[in-house]
Amino acid sequence: MMLEAVKFERYGVSGIEFDIVGTSDSVPFLMHDKVLTKDLMGDGKYKKRKSYSYIEVGAISAEELREKRPDIDSLREGLEAVKSSGFSSAFEFHLEIKSPDNKLVDNILHMIADYPKIDSQTAIRSFQESVLQHAKKQQPDRQYCLLLEGKKRVNLKKDFITTGKTVVKKLPEVNGIEEICGFKPDQVSVHRKILKPDFIKNMQENGIDVEIYTLNDIKELKNLENVDRITTDVPLEIHKYINKAKPDERCK
Repeated sequence: MMLEAVKFERYGVSGIEFDIVGTSDSVPFLMHDKVLTKDLMGDGKYKKRKSYSYIEVGAISAEELREKRPDIDSLREGLEAVKSSGFSSAFEFHLEIKSPDNKLVDNILHMIADYPKIDSQTAIRSFQESVLQHAKKQQPDRQYCLLLEGKKRVNLKKDFITTGKTVVKKLPEVNGIEEICGFKPDQVSVHRKILKPDFIKNMQENGIDVEIYTLNDIKELKNLENVDRITTDVPLEIHKYINKAKPDERCK
């Protein structure tokens, strides 16, 4: 899976994001939410609780996960597959850690250290501010990205809350981002439904790159062309649009 994704670099893709979840014994696996819609506990039926999937994985060991889903790669297997794939020195690996497990974070950092070229081009990202804070303490010089999800919830008394997974009612300015994250992150990744031009400007003026996710319809990029990065499931379509756009409309 990882190896196939890296091949998109030839089409102008600058990096790849991989979701990482941890088992009960803190072994990292490469797994996207959609993969986890099947019940890992045995009945094999599809479920809609995608956003809680890392909890299901965290309830079983790596050995049990292997038995139930032998098709899913561990992080180690992904790194082995990709290390000799010929990716350039500019290609970026973005590891989104979904499980709020400090031991898992330590295992991931130790594991990627075995692959110096990949390690030097890897950023850590998460919705879980505790994950970023723990990783930052271990490796302060690495690139870190805070992911923000928007929710329309009338019971929010502040503009943002942090309850393990950061949810924002109103996008904060840079001091609010630092309050959420516990430090000034290098990047913020914001859901396309809540991203605003003034937020992009404020972040960039303060040295924070802005990413929009997950953008699969190019029409949703209107007025947001100044983002630094785009996360998409359709990279070839987005790349085609950017190449045709006028210079002042292109994403960086």
